[in-house]
Amino acid sequence: MITYEFANSPIFRSNKNYIEKIVDQLKSYIPRVDGYCSSFGFNIEIHFSKDNYSYLLKLHKHQSTQNGVVVPVDAFDFLKIELVISDLPASQHFHVGKSAVRRLMTSSQLTEIFPAPYFATFSDERLAQSIYPFVQENNIEEIALSKGILTCMKFGKMEITTFLSQAATVINLCCAPLSKVQ
Repeated sequence: MITYEFANSPIFRSNKNYIEKIVDQLKSYIPRVDGYCSSFGFNIEIHFSKDNYSYLLKLHKHQSTQNGVVVPVDAFDFLKIELVISDLPASQHFHVGKSAVRRLMTSSQLTEIFPAPYFATFSDERLAQSIYPFVQENNIEEIALSKGILTCMKFGKMEITTFLSQAATVINLCCAPLSKVQ
């Protein structure tokens, strides 16, 4: 259940409409929704099942104000979307993210596939070519698969149903035998 801190504010209405739109898009999966929403942001967790996998979609938004001693400064909006998919039968593991320091430890084959500032580690590098389009198209901050759990993090708004369908493609790649991967 979502707890709303109602306010007569266009920012609150925008936050509430964004959350309701996402929940409405996922209603066919009968989601369990928990969290809060206010004029200052929201922190929502949406749990649902799809294709025998457990999904957890975390949406977090907050505003940070900046010191504007003489001249007022606008607040900074921070929005993070995190998707966790569990119960995957994947035997592989990988980790892709943005870090200049960790990029130094990335193999030369993977640095050719993933541009700076991305680092990457894969249990089988043949999977990297297939994962890269998802990372690039969605400007993914970090994605990892380990012990049958896929975690994906992105900053900024996006169309959730498109994101979930593209994540399903990644799941299919991760669960497919390596002979079928490029």
